[in-house]
Amino acid sequence: MRGAVWMVVLLLAPLASGLAPEPPGVNQSAAKGEHVLVLDEGVWTSQRWAMLENQGVQPLRTLRPDALLVWMVDEAPSLDTDVTVKPSDNAALRGGLEPLEDVENYRVLLEPRLPEDGVASVQSKLKTLGFSIGATALDVNGNLPASLTVHAPHSSALGPLLETDGVLWIEPVLTTRARNGQASALIEVGSTDEHPFWTMGLNGSGVVVGVADSGIDADHACFRNASGPTGEHAELDAPYPAVGVFGPEHRKIVHANTSLDGNDTPGHSDYRHGTHVIGSLACHDVHSARQGAQPGNGSTLAHGARLVVQDIVSSEGWVPPNVDALLWESSAHGGVVHSNSWGDDTTAYTERTGRFDAYARAVPWSLAVIAPGNSGEGVLEPANGRNVVAVSASTKSLDAERWGSTAYGPTETGTDGIFMLAPGANILSAGADGFWDTNNENLRTSSGSSMATPHAAGAAAVVQQLYQDGWIAHEGDALTVHHLSDIKPEWADPAPLFRGVELGEGFTPSGSLLRASLALATTPLPETVRNGGTGGYDLHNPYDGWGVLNLSQLMDPSAAAPGGDVWIHDSYRLVNQSVADWFSQHGGTTQNLSGLDGGAWSGEGSMGPFLRTGDMFTDRLTLVNGEDVRIRMAFPAQPEPAMVDDLQLRVRLQDGTILLPDRLRSGGFAPTEFYPDVVDTNNTTAFPSSNETVVGIDIPWSYLYGSSYIDVDVVARFVQPGGTQGAVGLDGDAVGFALAVKGVQRDSTGFDDDDGDGVFNT
Repeated sequence: MRGAVWMVVLLLAPLASGLAPEPPGVNQSAAKGEHVLVLDEGVWTSQRWAMLENQGVQPLRTLRPDALLVWMVDEAPSLDTDVTVKPSDNAALRGGLEPLEDVENYRVLLEPRLPEDGVASVQSKLKTLGFSIGATALDVNGNLPASLTVHAPHSSALGPLLETDGVLWIEPVLTTRARNGQASALIEVGSTDEHPFWTMGLNGSGVVVGVADSGIDADHACFRNASGPTGEHAELDAPYPAVGVFGPEHRKIVHANTSLDGNDTPGHSDYRHGTHVIGSLACHDVHSARQGAQPGNGSTLAHGARLVVQDIVSSEGWVPPNVDALLWESSAHGGVVHSNSWGDDTTAYTERTGRFDAYARAVPWSLAVIAPGNSGEGVLEPANGRNVVAVSASTKSLDAERWGSTAYGPTETGTDGIFMLAPGANILSAGADGFWDTNNENLRTSSGSSMATPHAAGAAAVVQQLYQDGWIAHEGDALTVHHLSDIKPEWADPAPLFRGVELGEGFTPSGSLLRASLALATTPLPETVRNGGTGGYDLHNPYDGWGVLNLSQLMDPSAAAPGGDVWIHDSYRLVNQSVADWFSQHGGTTQNLSGLDGGAWSGEGSMGPFLRTGDMFTDRLTLVNGEDVRIRMAFPAQPEPAMVDDLQLRVRLQDGTILLPDRLRSGGFAPTEFYPDVVDTNNTTAFPSSNETVVGIDIPWSYLYGSSYIDVDVVARFVQPGGTQGAVGLDGDAVGFALAVKGVQRDSTGFDDDDGDGVFNT
């Protein structure tokens, strides 16, 4: 592997200079409970966090780099004189789309890392106020809040509880709901009848995808093992011979969780929703599959992928378990991508949203793709997470635009919310009949973000295959020539004689690398309909996200050297071990977040680096003559209420000019040029941090003409302190990242740092 430059830089003084001034610190005392500690200068570090713990003060979370929320276990000890003690704010009541008059149960979320006496204090207050406690979720750690469910006759009764120390926020317990051949071609290359990815065997083969929904009609032609109950591949000893037995040898279904229900059951909420969604995700018609013919009859982009199916609808309606249990189960069976077309009718960040985000931080090789709803303005939970891919629906046409009332952002925290658009209008997919012995082949049409989401999840599965099979490789990976005749499916046109393609050794990409890659694999909407009709030149916006899904923007599989102009870096790439090995060691036995010890993992066995406050990664990339350069960077954030780590993507041109994300010249796509002698890009007043966890820069060739390289930096201006120093999970103070760059040479060995002195070769 090539050695990039990774260094510690002095960023703290410029960072602090961007903060509002605070009054001089005094040595104050404070009563037991919640308080805010504000530094006169500098930022909170893991070292100072640990010092507070040694003094009997429990840090809870950073409010901003210089402000720390803490719990005083006893009367405050003697604090440093550069610390000012301030009162904390009250908690907030987060609502839903509808008024709360009919809500009777509420979920009380507690501050993360709240000590036992803090939890007891809240429970005592609940008892004093006359609330009965129902379900609890106290087995959490790190930045994930614990919760208690209470019954309240009216939301007004919650007022005193909002003023209680230790309470983070209160949310209503709502009813979970569903979110209701050409689409595949549109996603591949932007046409309606070409399948260049399929013809190269790029269809999700070798990839397992998880999906939670209303269940599956498993005898449908999209999923069953055999054409009929007595034909070849039928399992005569199985309850339904054509369906077969789910497991590692099944054609489509690796595992099915039927603990709540075992079918897409007639009469249940959103009957047929799950079968349609799962068909859009990974349908492969059994007849074409068994005959080696071109996929037909509803077969989708990722028809080669296999499934972990989780039925979360029973006779009582949608009753999903904690999502970390669903994600853990998918991971345990080899899944990275997980598709979810359901949620509650609220735009607030909920406990469920937080668990999606927490799992992505704790298990880096996971990616949740989620439908944001069809209510127009507002991104519904849990699609409003920091580390998820929220997919709104586009029309199914060459001149795509947003479909109907599909959701758009921003989120309540001001982020885009929508990550991308995918075909979601008039989608023809598997139709359930509710029986497993009819071997039906029905197709039906439906529309909405529920339909767009599995298409995007299927595209993510194909991108995962690109990395696993080595079509896109890390710089320095050993490449091996593979003959196209060995790669192309038997139904495709024969490959030219002796034509081959160089593939890398392959690896499992992190969720961050998948997100960075998907952000590249998009096309902007036409200006007349872009960004809600207002146009503009921003690379991403709250209406369209990064644009309409188009995998050919990431890689052209028909090119002479596919992936040769794509350079990547994935901190979480494992070396000399597999994700399954890591999960076996760190996944725990509780089958959810509470058992994961990823908080103690320091990145050993991975490519790295993992950045702490003040660190910087940099690499020098060789340009491809005449090509524009497109760069995307992604990282996993801690869940709310933690701050989003401040990782700054920065590009330095050969003449020293600096380019930053979301800084464009007026009236065009061209980025603003900053000159280091004039502008300090570490100043957080002039260049404030963003809550976005995927950022990008597009550089036109006109900026690069006459240059041979660019330098790409990732600067850790502030990373959450606390927990285990050097760990990268939920309870650590270091974070990894992923970079995907299009338009440069994959192998830029001429600019290595061979002697390890922090300076590139000349």
